[in-house]
Amino acid sequence: MTGENVATNISDHHLTQHDEKRSFSERLALLTLVSNELSKAKTLDELCRRAVEAGREQLGFDRVALFFVTADRSTMIGTYGTDTDGQTTDERSERHVIVAPSGLHTVVSGAAPLRLYKNAPVFRGDGQQVGVGDRIAVGLWNGETMIGFLSVDNFIHRRPFTDRDCELARLYAATVGHLCTLKRAQDELAQLAATLEQRVVERTAELEAANRELEAFSYSVSHDLRAPLRAMDGFSRILVEEFAQAMPPQAQTYLHRVRNNAQRMSELIEGLLALSRMGRQALQETYVDVQDMARQVIEELRVELGGREVEFVVDELPACCADATLLRQVFTNLISNALKFTRNQTTARIEVGCRPATNPSVYYVRDNGVGFDMRYADKLFGVFQRLHRAEDFEGTGIGLATVQRIIHRHGGRVWAEGEVGKGATFYFTVERSAA
Repeated sequence: MTGENVATNISDHHLTQHDEKRSFSERLALLTLVSNELSKAKTLDELCRRAVEAGREQLGFDRVALFFVTADRSTMIGTYGTDTDGQTTDERSERHVIVAPSGLHTVVSGAAPLRLYKNAPVFRGDGQQVGVGDRIAVGLWNGETMIGFLSVDNFIHRRPFTDRDCELARLYAATVGHLCTLKRAQDELAQLAATLEQRVVERTAELEAANRELEAFSYSVSHDLRAPLRAMDGFSRILVEEFAQAMPPQAQTYLHRVRNNAQRMSELIEGLLALSRMGRQALQETYVDVQDMARQVIEELRVELGGREVEFVVDELPACCADATLLRQVFTNLISNALKFTRNQTTARIEVGCRPATNPSVYYVRDNGVGFDMRYADKLFGVFQRLHRAEDFEGTGIGLATVQRIIHRHGGRVWAEGEVGKGATFYFTVERSAA
């Protein structure tokens, strides 16, 4: 070979290397563009279809296929690919095990992240062999978990795959694997959101049905149960007023007990109805001057003192955002309770205050009455739960349950502290304080 021929061969070789490098650089640049386009896919199916098409049309591979495997890697559960005629296919059946490239068990098992096969058989989607060519198989990974693999063939141009082809396929597989993982997660979140939305719809329907049943029950209690109670109270009152003189003392005592119990049952029913209505009515939150409200409630309750000596103390109370009507009921119930349980004190003292520097504000009503045993504090706010005998202190056992329901509806909490013979303090918060 002459020097001129050697120089020519060397020159051609350098030109070929230069062209390969330029082609590789261009394909890498295209890979970035392809990645950006693939990221716009709305579903996993759309992503896979775009990926195999872009691998052929933009990156220059003859045929591209995506295979996904089960968690145990025993079965390939679906493929997307460009068939031998360049058309995109979506086989999605177990027979992909038949058309899957042979010898890929090393990739599927994770033993080799990338495999290059020379003169590998090439099949159509129906399993018919149409020729041979080079093939690169690269695993698709989700972290350390393999979810499938990317297969690229070069059977049309029959140019042997180079190291740069393998590197391009590896980078493309990494991109597609990452996007598939992301899209699967998005699809799962969308499915979860749809499921949760359906559950919310079902739960809302159940709650609406329960509310309708509760309203029907409330109507029944209001009309059907209170009617006989009114009759009992009315007829027993007539007996007391018109025939009491003809009755022996013991019979009069029994008749008074009938009246008292009928009236007490009516009060209990009225309390239950009020508690039921409270859970259904919408909150009308406004700015509330809590200090002024507490003073108004105290003035309204003074008429019930009957000559008792009661010292009321109203400390500085920050304003809040709440339903004014319901919050007034909270103060009315708590201060009324304090008045009731300080009845035996020579000088009763009731303080309405707020703990300093708390967020949200912690309001309280404190008294120096009979108090209670803290071992039974959890029973205070239960319906019909009483820590004192009805003979000693009247009441239905619904007032504190009503307070708790109101406070909970405002997003707050309520609790109590006390000691037998040394009074009690009831604390509560609402969700928002007013600026």
